[in-house]
Amino acid sequence: MHYLLSLFELHNESIKKQVGISKSATTYRKYETTRKHLQGYLRTKCLEDIILENINHAFICGFEVYLRVTAHCAHNTTAKFLQFFKRIISLALNNGYIIKNPFSEDQIKLQKVDRGYLTKEELQRIIEKNFDIKRLVLIRDLFVFSSFTGLSYIDIKNLSKDHLYIAHDGNLWLRMNRNKSGETTNVRLFDIPKSLISKYDNPNSTYLFPVPSNQKVNAYLKEIADVCGIHKNLTFHVARHTMATTVCLVNGVPIESLSKVLGHTNIKTTQLYAKITDEKLSNDLAILKAKID
Repeated sequence: MHYLLSLFELHNESIKKQVGISKSATTYRKYETTRKHLQGYLRTKCLEDIILENINHAFICGFEVYLRVTAHCAHNTTAKFLQFFKRIISLALNNGYIIKNPFSEDQIKLQKVDRGYLTKEELQRIIEKNFDIKRLVLIRDLFVFSSFTGLSYIDIKNLSKDHLYIAHDGNLWLRMNRNKSGETTNVRLFDIPKSLISKYDNPNSTYLFPVPSNQKVNAYLKEIADVCGIHKNLTFHVARHTMATTVCLVNGVPIESLSKVLGHTNIKTTQLYAKITDEKLSNDLAILKAKID
């Protein structure tokens, strides 16, 4: 007989060995968190583990309720954990441990999320604001750097001088493998990000920026939003959305090129960022009008 948590543990050990090679640390953590949630759910049923063949539709529904009610997970977070659970069931099917797929009656659907971003005017407000507090200056600069490169918090934290290079076009570029997906991202550095790299240049460090914890960064961004009169939930990831929407799409960068810049493995992921802003819509229709007239 084969058991769920035992298989999950073996699977996760395999993923852990591949971290930094073909898998990211984030992927491993997500699988581990899913396993721990399943372990917690089983304990509510007075079970230490469960035979794979005993997993059915009712078990999956019960786990979903556990995630939503006991673990207080939002809809999309719950759906993600169910997807990771489903991959373990697929592994069991492929290995012949079970014959019937208990997920055959379940469709896991993610809800569309409104990905917040800053307008050109709001971004400019942050860039031009004079802050007297040094910690706010640093966080503002990190946010602005992300807004012009599309790099996530963890990628900027890991960003080193080794990631910079002069391309065949004579311009300074940045190339690195994204922490989340392992995909390569290539970004040409314009004047603003180049000036920020120079500003924080430290001969004694290989890293480009002194990056505080993610918790502190997002807490300080709330202060920056208040000071700048921006009434949005300003998190560091908003900078990545701003780069995709306000900096790139509004200025006509094709979705295929944006996907490469963001380091996405699937262009469908990039399309989630591809908001049609009023400014872009106005520009596109102005071009159409000029052609028709």
